Amino acid sequence: MPKNVQVTVAWEKGTAPATIDVSQPMFLVIQQIVAAIPAFPLGGSGSGASPGDYCLRTLETDELISPENLLRNVKTGETIKIVPAPSLEAPEFRRRLASLDSMVQKRTLFAMQNRVKEEEFALAFVSAGGVEALKKLVLTSDGNSLAYALSALSNFMEEHSSLASQQSGLISSELISRLMHLVVTETLVNICRPATALLIRILQLTFTAAEADAARRKAMSATASADALAALTDNEVAASMELVHQVMVTSGKPLLAALIQRLSASEYVLQLHSLALINAVFKFALAGGVTPATTGSWANLTAVRPPLLVDMEKLNLRPVVARMMQLSSNEEKNKELVEFQTLTMQHLYRQKSLRLDSLDAVFDDECGIPDPQNVLQLLGCDAEVPADMARVGVLGADALCRFIAKYRSDFNEWAALPVETRPSLTKISSEITEYLSDFWELSTGFSTSTTLQPHILLFDQIHHLFIRLFRRLWEDTLDLNASLGMIRTELRHVLRNHALATMDALEKIVMGTPVSVIRDRHLKELEDEDEIMAHPIVRKLRDVVYKESFEFVKQQRLACLCAGAWFHLPPNASSAPPINLGSSTNHGSRKLAKSIVRFCRLSGTKKTLYYADFPEVLDKKPSLEQLTQRVDLANVADIVTGSTASAIHSSVPTMGGGGSSGMTSSSTSMSLATAAAVAAAAAAAANNFSGRRGVSPTPSSSSTTTTAMDLRSMHCFSLMQAGANDADLVSIMDLVCMTPTQYSEWTDGFNLLLNKGITNKDTAEFVQALTEIQLRIRLLDITADRIPLYQPAEVPPLPPDVSFFYEDVAGIGGP
Repeated sequence: MPKNVQVTVAWEKGTAPATIDVSQPMFLVIQQIVAAIPAFPLGGSGSGASPGDYCLRTLETDELISPENLLRNVKTGETIKIVPAPSLEAPEFRRRLASLDSMVQKRTLFAMQNRVKEEEFALAFVSAGGVEALKKLVLTSDGNSLAYALSALSNFMEEHSSLASQQSGLISSELISRLMHLVVTETLVNICRPATALLIRILQLTFTAAEADAARRKAMSATASADALAALTDNEVAASMELVHQVMVTSGKPLLAALIQRLSASEYVLQLHSLALINAVFKFALAGGVTPATTGSWANLTAVRPPLLVDMEKLNLRPVVARMMQLSSNEEKNKELVEFQTLTMQHLYRQKSLRLDSLDAVFDDECGIPDPQNVLQLLGCDAEVPADMARVGVLGADALCRFIAKYRSDFNEWAALPVETRPSLTKISSEITEYLSDFWELSTGFSTSTTLQPHILLFDQIHHLFIRLFRRLWEDTLDLNASLGMIRTELRHVLRNHALATMDALEKIVMGTPVSVIRDRHLKELEDEDEIMAHPIVRKLRDVVYKESFEFVKQQRLACLCAGAWFHLPPNASSAPPINLGSSTNHGSRKLAKSIVRFCRLSGTKKTLYYADFPEVLDKKPSLEQLTQRVDLANVADIVTGSTASAIHSSVPTMGGGGSSGMTSSSTSMSLATAAAVAAAAAAAANNFSGRRGVSPTPSSSSTTTTAMDLRSMHCFSLMQAGANDADLVSIMDLVCMTPTQYSEWTDGFNLLLNKGITNKDTAEFVQALTEIQLRIRLLDITADRIPLYQPAEVPPLPPDVSFFYEDVAGIGGP
């Protein structure tokens, strides 16, 4: 790009042409503009203002022009405007918010939705007391003014979370109650959507602050005394957590009821926000519970069953979300569904890990069983908890209690059997609970699953179904252990092969399978499976090995990012000028620059992504000095992959490293010709890359058209940050990987870096394979790390003579 650029500059009272040197610092650029416009009143009325009191913004989008985006926004023929700097503009905005003129307030709030995202403006706005004024308008205004105020406050809390956490009084019961009331009662989408988003921000901010405070005290616990730890507690954080908790417990049920109802709404973004808020409430409720590490026993029923989680169960939230999983095909919605699934697994793990001291707290007067004490006597649990039930904790006790309440006739038939012949119902229930826990890997306490498993949300229903199946098997075999073995086989087979089946379909499959088929399937499994792998000690060892394998794969993926890799650029990517190229890149072109590739490398601190564009793949990886561009990963809010990536959506160039606008439900698909060009160029780049590494090139397709499946097969991903609209995400970098392996390494690397978990199937299978290999090695002990090695014994010398004999076995011998 030429250094001198001809632009049109607009200000409050007119426009004028100007020539500026874009290679100069911003202060000098503004000084050039002021000097080139004689009519521009610098400071106005002799106020003594300097060029540093002004800034440049784009005319159409009002985006602040900074040194980072100067080259992108300032081009020949463009019109830019010169306005007061954010530090001077913020106090004026604060004054307008207090205006009695409703139209002035509304225009100010509309402009503030984007202004508060700028750090300089936000700092000056906070200093001027603007946050309190904005909060007051959220509490008192209505209509469009309320919608703009909600969006502005939500954007402020999202972009400047640390600054927001320092504002004492920002999070109050009055604000939370107001937002909950709007979410429950408001019918206008433009109000309900930002209110939901703001409530999510408040829960996340409070939860994050509480986690940080707990981590700080835990780090000091080894050396600090009890009094010192008490002094380290952030009372303001604790008070905020307690405040939010009290309001949510008091008014949470109407909120959850409204959110569950909106999960079936036709407005997609509102549905997505509702699911995200449910996840935030779920996570917040789990944070208020008691973990096995802190108590280890049944100490407080409300700690294991927080009121918000009880409300979720009463409102049948899990079956509703499970139904969404069975019908969903949208990747963005699937992320929230997987998050709900992960939280559910954490809750089930906590219930299973907490041991029982007594069943009275579960089989109480509100459990749905008319005579709970009589039931406990029949189960043999009135005096103490059986060892089988103790293994599955509160989870197993709750599941058994709900089974007896729902299928009382089946329980009565079991109770009518002779005591000496009837099978132990507690053992049956506990074993099935253990089988389900093993199948879904609940014992690890976290999930790396990238697929939707709706049956996890229907844990009780699945548990009840297989207890009913046990009755059929036991009547045929009259053998408890054999029947349980067949249950374990059938459970694995059904849940693995019918993962998305509804409960009605699953019940027909389970109850309709002949016993002979189940028996044959079980015998075949016994032939193929080593029984030692099902031993409780081995299962516990597997959990330990699994965590080690997951951490190993995480470090390997991050190492791939630090090593760097080559990528191709998708359409609309606003690439920086390629190194060693004489001509500049055409930012407005929709054609793919086939000769340009990008090299990206993560910094050692894992906080910055460095990159640069080159005319072709080099034989040697570029050094960090050659990577002149960078992306601050603190600004990355998400990574979008596959068919939803910005790389295969029609959009306009946006921020420095990327090239696509925020994705919404109204995004327009790319033309088939452009899509075909992308696919061909990506394939060519992959072949070029593979050829350099001595790998046989992949043959290109002979098809002349690009279908939707071709687009999904492209290994694209985009790094995203929040856009101007709270519902949008803006791409800051779009990349097309050259191999499937590279796609898996980099997308999962970024996901793990952002604490979002694994999303690729091959990475999940890699973790499982490592777990199996390491488990087998430890069981075989082929490393011999616990076998003591001794020095070989010395051979004694020959005897001096042969005057001796060997005594025989009977102790009788002679010469």
